[in-house]
Amino acid sequence: YYISQDTKNGRARGQDIFESTVPNTKTNFFQAVSCIHVPFISHEVGQYCVYPNLAEIPRYGGVLRPTAMESIRADLERKRRFAEASAYVHDSGELAALLYKEEVERALRTGNQAGFELLQLNDFPGQGTSTVGLLDAFWDSKGLIKPAQFKKFCAPVAPLLLMPKRVYQNDDTFDAGIQIANFGPAPITNAILAWKISDGEKQVGRGQLQSPLIPLGHNGELGRIQLPLSVMTHAAKLKVTVKMRGTSIANDWTVWVYPKTETVAQKDKVEIFKTTGPELFKALQDGERVLLLPSRDTVKSPLAAQFTPVFWNPVMFPNQPGSMGAMIDRRNPVFDDFPTDDWTDWQWWELLHRSFSINLDALSSRVEMPFRFVDKFNRNALSCAIFEARVGPGRLLVCTLDISSDLDSRIAARQLRRSILGYMAGDQFEPRKDLSPADLRALFE
Repeated sequence: YYISQDTKNGRARGQDIFESTVPNTKTNFFQAVSCIHVPFISHEVGQYCVYPNLAEIPRYGGVLRPTAMESIRADLERKRRFAEASAYVHDSGELAALLYKEEVERALRTGNQAGFELLQLNDFPGQGTSTVGLLDAFWDSKGLIKPAQFKKFCAPVAPLLLMPKRVYQNDDTFDAGIQIANFGPAPITNAILAWKISDGEKQVGRGQLQSPLIPLGHNGELGRIQLPLSVMTHAAKLKVTVKMRGTSIANDWTVWVYPKTETVAQKDKVEIFKTTGPELFKALQDGERVLLLPSRDTVKSPLAAQFTPVFWNPVMFPNQPGSMGAMIDRRNPVFDDFPTDDWTDWQWWELLHRSFSINLDALSSRVEMPFRFVDKFNRNALSCAIFEARVGPGRLLVCTLDISSDLDSRIAARQLRRSILGYMAGDQFEPRKDLSPADLRALFE
């Protein structure tokens, strides 16, 4: 047998693949593995860094004093953000669990792959503090994923969904294949696979298919789900569930549907600028609503960011973007037309892929921050991508994420732009904190 993370034909585990590939549940590692003619096992799958759980500190004793965690705690206390540490753990950890699911399913979709090794399910305090676990260093849960949830995709028998993308318009038809990876004790006969698609508590589609025989091992497509999405008239997060009737075998996936047609009626109320300058400051002085969409080269000290979190840890591998997921205020009305959780999910990929943020350490009390990255623990910058404030009589919202380019094809970016403009044009856009023109100038070239 052969164990590796890549072959002469390419990569055979996630990480950089997830950063460079549009999210889908159809691709696999077949091409990379095709040059290997013995059983292939992918090496050290995972290694998605989660922010250290500082609540563990009292559990260490003797020579195992957690000096790295104490240093991180001291830094957060100096910056008056120690109270947020548990949220950093949770929001970065949700992303890690999300990526683990896709990583394992991608291996199960690879018909010429024999297995995979996980690295690792618990934190490793060494090598620069490698908090890559869904469990802590004591093998206890961090509250990120329950065993039953993990077993949906990492089990002897697991349903798989073959869909080409995660984000749709409502003039699309949702069209996806169903597979079963069967590494259980025997072939499965006369299986009934039931599927449903739900918008919260509301069911928008359902169906079932019969499979007389599901052999052992990797299997081809057993049937398809097809549902016109014209039933969706609003931006929504949908859940697709596939269950084998009469068993506990089930799995689910999340997709997003956005309206194709323009829904912002009052966007002319908002002045949009690409850079700071006399025109922007005049608009603010005149009491206008201003949206600033700066490019990276106009920001004095931009912080590189990406969708996937830090690999292994930022100390041992310092030359990588320092983002570890994000903290999102989903209740902020800026996201009313862009459904989101408090952490990043797949609909954020095209917005966060090769993105950047602004360090607001010096201005944390003067702005509201609906979206900020969880920063690497050896820097702990206030890495913000969307923030708002009053500037004199004007109202300002700054977004460093690209919501301007290729909007015909980048439909998540287009929908976030709609949501931001709709919010800014409405009555709810009333920033509660004040930023001086000098503070704003200090952030930009």
